[in-house]
Amino acid sequence: MTEPSTLAVIRPGLQSSVQDLGRPGWRHLGIGSAGAMDPVALQLANALLGQDLALPALEISGGPLQLRFGQDAVFALAGADYGVMLDTHPCPVGWTHAARAGQTLTLQGPRAGRFAYLALPGGIAAPACMGSSSTDLAGGFGGLQGRALRAGDLLQARAAIAPPAGRRR
Repeated sequence: MTEPSTLAVIRPGLQSSVQDLGRPGWRHLGIGSAGAMDPVALQLANALLGQDLALPALEISGGPLQLRFGQDAVFALAGADYGVMLDTHPCPVGWTHAARAGQTLTLQGPRAGRFAYLALPGGIAAPACMGSSSTDLAGGFGGLQGRALRAGDLLQARAAIAPPAGRRR
């Protein structure tokens, strides 16, 4: 891979958003911390790619979610089991996966658990605000323009890396 991967949002799911470990320390100014609802799953998704555990990833809180890869890519899934399919191939959580340009990733809905995380190499590109790229839906900032995903949005990885040598399918 020579360039960071992109994901086009076909179906956004329910309140899917960019999250990292949040922005603690701002409550005294009336600003919530936001951040991953399941921080352990977020950190696991990043660990599967061998990267900083706090990098922003896509938090999925309801389906169906459908994304199309713009380039060949590596990604990791952790957290709730959403019956994830890459075209017609199952993608279990707790593993890294490789996708080809044009393939579609579909998350149906939670079978067990609630929050799932999709991590990309280098994290999802989103500007930091008060030390975090997390989406604050109530405040309308962070993540992708301070809102949940919409059909037509484009997510981009911050880096391009080769698949890790660890758990891969």
